[in-house]
Amino acid sequence: MTDQCLPVTGITRRRNRCGHCRQEGHNRATCPGLADQRHQEVVRRQSAQSENSRLEQEKSKLINFQVHNPTEHIMLIFWSSDLDTRTEESQYRYLATLSGYADTTLRFSKRHKFITIPMTAFITPPSELNEYLPTPIRQTIFNEGKIEELYDVFQNAFGVDEIPLIIINDIKDYKPVKTELEKWKETAFKSLFLLTELRRMGASNNENLAPMIDMIEDISLPPHTEMDKEVAGVPSTFTNIT
Repeated sequence: MTDQCLPVTGITRRRNRCGHCRQEGHNRATCPGLADQRHQEVVRRQSAQSENSRLEQEKSKLINFQVHNPTEHIMLIFWSSDLDTRTEESQYRYLATLSGYADTTLRFSKRHKFITIPMTAFITPPSELNEYLPTPIRQTIFNEGKIEELYDVFQNAFGVDEIPLIIINDIKDYKPVKTELEKWKETAFKSLFLLTELRRMGASNNENLAPMIDMIEDISLPPHTEMDKEVAGVPSTFTNIT
């Protein structure tokens, strides 16, 4: 039997084509048609990074605020960056003191919130800049707010050229915390006033009460002012003055 040879045919190798343009000799990573697209993507990323950086700087920028205190109380102003923490539990720092019926200019960033508390609400008020207010906060708060929200509302209402304004609330029924000395003064003035009124109404004529009424003469008040009596709630030269 004669051996027969099969014809030898050429082997054709498959050439890779670009997944984008379907041309041979390169892939998507090196495709000339995608060069402009890749460049635009780089530009977009850089632009986004620049915008994010600008927004961060905008939030950190200090903004002048005019603060008006229409109350008679000396107010202490505190700031905090704990935006997501309840007011009572936030770490507030002392910023400034504002007298009654006065104005001042303070600087905040949009990352801040603030509160205002009357000085009379403290036994020992903070005095050092950025001194922490003890938490939980137990003093009476006259104002609280987030700077970014206040700033946006003010801009929408009055425009960007106006300095934002913070007006401190006037809480009419606020009762200042009294010191131990003030409490004793109030007790003494009221007690003496009541005893004096009993004598005026004739208690000295009662044989049982007369000896006690006579002892009023032995009560001697230490040096005091008419304002001390007014604060204690007994008649003084300031009573019924309009």
